[in-house]
Amino acid sequence: MQWSRTLNNVRTVFWVIGSQQGGGVLLGGTQNEDATGDNHFARGPVASAATPLFWQYAHGSVKGCPTRIDGVPVDNTQAGLSGGYQVVALRTTGNVLAGQFARDRWLTERSGGQRLGEVIVYTNALSEAEMAQVEAYLMSKWQRPFTRDIPATLGALTVPAEDEPPLAGTLQVGVRELNVGSLSGTGLLAKTGAAALSLFQFQDFAGWLDVIEGRVALSGYAKVERNLAFWADASRAASLVSLPGAPNDIIGWRDARDTDPAATNYPYAFLNPLVPNDKDPGYRTALPPVLEPSALNGRAVLDFGAWRSGQWLQVTPVANARTIFWVLGSQQGGGLLIGGSAHNLIRGPVPGMSALEEHVVTHTNMIWNAAWSDAAVKNGETFTNGVAVGNGTAAPLSGGYQVIATRTAAGLTIDGLAKEMRALAGGQADGVNRSGGQKLAELLIYDAVLSNEEMRQVEAYLAAKWGLPLGGGAGAVGSSASPMTLTLREGAELTLGGSGEHELGALGGAGTVSEGALTVSGIEQVSSESPASELALAGSLTVRDGAAWHVDAGAGGVVPLRVAGGLVFQGGGSVTIMGATALPDEPVLLAEAVAGSSLSGFAAEAWTVAADDTGRQMRLAADGDAVYVVPSGKGTMLILR
Repeated sequence: MQWSRTLNNVRTVFWVIGSQQGGGVLLGGTQNEDATGDNHFARGPVASAATPLFWQYAHGSVKGCPTRIDGVPVDNTQAGLSGGYQVVALRTTGNVLAGQFARDRWLTERSGGQRLGEVIVYTNALSEAEMAQVEAYLMSKWQRPFTRDIPATLGALTVPAEDEPPLAGTLQVGVRELNVGSLSGTGLLAKTGAAALSLFQFQDFAGWLDVIEGRVALSGYAKVERNLAFWADASRAASLVSLPGAPNDIIGWRDARDTDPAATNYPYAFLNPLVPNDKDPGYRTALPPVLEPSALNGRAVLDFGAWRSGQWLQVTPVANARTIFWVLGSQQGGGLLIGGSAHNLIRGPVPGMSALEEHVVTHTNMIWNAAWSDAAVKNGETFTNGVAVGNGTAAPLSGGYQVIATRTAAGLTIDGLAKEMRALAGGQADGVNRSGGQKLAELLIYDAVLSNEEMRQVEAYLAAKWGLPLGGGAGAVGSSASPMTLTLREGAELTLGGSGEHELGALGGAGTVSEGALTVSGIEQVSSESPASELALAGSLTVRDGAAWHVDAGAGGVVPLRVAGGLVFQGGGSVTIMGATALPDEPVLLAEAVAGSSLSGFAAEAWTVAADDTGRQMRLAADGDAVYVVPSGKGTMLILR
C-alpha cells in the first residue's frame, strides 16, 4: 500500500505488527535511498518471522539504530519477529525515506507477508521517555481484554541530560501499569498518570525523577520468605547488641525479624566468653567481632578479625539447615564459613597441598574439605556469585566480598559463626586455633531445600542489596542504591519494594512513602500554602553524613518531613534555604519522628545553614524528636569601657 506522499525525514517509527506470515518489509520507499543503493528499511529475503528485521542493504541510519520489540532492546540486524503480534519501536540515527507499507521499492516479489494493527511515524527523534510513552499506549490499546491488567514492560529506559539529544520528557503511565527493567541516564523524568511505574534496576540513574501523579515502586529484588530459620543482617543496626562502653564491639546479633528488644522469636547469635575448653580452666575463648559501619557499599559488616583471632559468636541452635547464603568477605582468609558442634565444616587445603595447614587459612583454601567435611556439604551444591562450583571442595574464595550459597544433601545443626564448634582434643576448638578470619555482612539459613529459581532469587536479592555482581547466567545485578533525586507531588506515592531497603541521592516533595528502610544523601524540602501538606514516611529514614538539605520556603510554609519508623542522622551537612524571608520569626518544623518512633544522631552544631535572608540568621535545633529551623535577628555587639 503506497502512501499519498513520501516522507524523506522519518526518524521514529512504531508498529503493531503481526508476523504470522513472516512479517514482510516493515516500511519501504519507491526508489533507492541514495547513490549508495542503501534501501530504506530493507529486510533480507523473508523466509520466516525469525529473519532479522534489517539486513546489510538497509539504510545506514536504520541498521543498528535503537530498536525495541515489546519493550526489550534488540540488535535489529540480528533479531527477528515472533510469528505473532508485537509492538516494534525504533529511532533512526538520521533521516530515512519511506512511502509505503509492506513492499521494498517497486519489487512485487518483496511485498506482503504482514498484518498491521497500527503504525505511527514521527519526523523527529523522540526521547526515550516519549518512546516509552508511545509503547505503553500501544501495548495497552492492543492487548486482548483478559490481559489488559498485565503491566507493560520496557527492558531499558535511558534519560539523557538536557543538553544531550533527544531531550528527556514526560512518561505518561495511564490506565496500564508499566515495568521498567533498567533506568539510567542523568536527565529529568516526569512521571504522570494514575497507573504505577515499577523500577527494577535503577542504580545507574543519576537524574531527577519527578512523580507528578500516581505511584512509583522501587521493586528491586526480595528474598525468599518461606522456611527462613535464621536471618542475620549487619546493616540493621537494631539487630546488633554492643558491649557497654564499646559501641562497635558486638556481643549479640539478633534475627533481623526480631524488632522488639524485649522478645526473641527466632534464633540469635551471642558472645559466650567462657566456653569449656581443653586448654586452661577459665581461658577466655571468645572475643567480640567488630562493627565496620560502612565497609561494603555504604552498609555495615561484622569483622571477626584475622584467622585465630578468637573472635566468634555462638548461635542458639538452628536445626535442619538445608540451604545457606552468606555475604562474606575473605580479605583475611574467610575462616570457617559456619560452625556446628555435631558437624565437621572445615575448609579445604590450598592448591597443591593435600591437607589443611592449621596455622594459616587464606582465601585460596577451598570452601569445603573433600576428605573431612561433613557429607551434608561435600555431597551438596555450592555457588559463588551465582556460579555453580560443584560441591565446593575444589573452589577457593576470592579475597573480597562474595555471595556464597550452599544447598546441603542432609540437615545440619548450626550453632556458631566464624568458629569450629566441635570439642576437639588439644584445644583446637578453643576459639584461637579455628576462629575468626572473616567479614560477615548477611547470613540466611533455610530449614528447607530451596528450588533453583528460589536460589537465584535470594542471590539476586543479596547481590542487589550489597552491590555485588552475579555471573554464570544469573545476570549482573545492580545495587538497590541510586544517586537519583526523587520528588513526590501532593498525593503521589513511593513504594519501597524488593528487600524494602533502598538508598537515594535525595528525597523530597509532599507525598507518601511506604514501609521500608530508606537512606538518603540529601533532602529536597518544598513549600506549600496548605498547612496539611507533608512528606510522610511509614518506615525509617537515615540521612547520610555530609548530606545536602535544600529547603524552599517561598510559598510561606515548609512541607514537614514526618517519619513513622525512626529518623536517624549519621552526621551533619549543609542546609540551604531559599525564600527564607517568608519564614516567620519563630521555629519552623522541618522533620520529626512520629508514631512513637525516635530521632537519633542529630547534632545541630554539625549543620551549616545558608539562607537568602540578609536580615536574619538561621540555625537548626532539635526539640524532642523534631528538628526545626530557628530564625533570629542580626545585631551588633557594643563593648563599652
